Amino acid sequence: MNRSSPFDAFIPSPENPPLAPDFTIANGSDLPILGEANITVLENDCWNKIGVTGDRSCPELLKHVHCRNCPVFTSAGQRLFERDLPAGHLAEWTRRLAEPEIVAERGTVSVLIFRVGEEWLAIDIGLLVEIGELRPIHTIPNRSNEVLVGLVSIRGELELCLSLGGLLAIKMQYPPNIAKSAATESGHHSVVGRDRITARLMVVSRAGRRWVFQVDEVEGVSRFTPAELTNVPSTVSGSATSFAKGIFWRDERRIGFLDEVRLFETFERSLT
Repeated sequence: MNRSSPFDAFIPSPENPPLAPDFTIANGSDLPILGEANITVLENDCWNKIGVTGDRSCPELLKHVHCRNCPVFTSAGQRLFERDLPAGHLAEWTRRLAEPEIVAERGTVSVLIFRVGEEWLAIDIGLLVEIGELRPIHTIPNRSNEVLVGLVSIRGELELCLSLGGLLAIKMQYPPNIAKSAATESGHHSVVGRDRITARLMVVSRAGRRWVFQVDEVEGVSRFTPAELTNVPSTVSGSATSFAKGIFWRDERRIGFLDEVRLFETFERSLT
């Protein structure tokens, strides 16, 4: 399958629905929560019960500090990789690989669709660096404001974190830092429960400059043709539409395609 971006293979889309995961990752953790397919393979997921993502009562923590350093966790990982393939796995991938090649229409634009408050927006997928879990955002004395939230650590590097909600005058479902606290307090249920925290941090880059902003939900990758992009109707008002090149529709949702030039120039001005 021809893809417009390397991210298309890893982010769910209507053309590339995800397979059922073998495990999920809890917010604020790097240890797996077993999926149904793995319960019979790894019956003792002690790291989620008495380990660092449990009640921390395991006496081995005094020696190993973190469960990932424990031989029990290492052995469990080995059994996970050596397990039998789930039913239908080979058939599903055989079906996918046998599908005819899909040639993208000339001029097709690949975008990442996400939500801020009640507004669905999209940016060119070429701007995306990564999508990460929530983490603490540290305010900057005498500098933080409605747009400039503060600094956030991404892979050990401090990056500027900005608020799309503040810039676009949209009330966010999960204000910065409040969402992180809610995810931490609710533990695993924030990921696998019915009321999971959907907020994520998005890292984007343009002209060598990196920015981080929080969104309330990431939908995934989609594509549209220039013919599908229409002008913003004059009856629609608001800051979000003033930053949009146009709108397109997906699943009965109106998506605003953001103008990255204007967006990033406004980000730059917010620092002065």
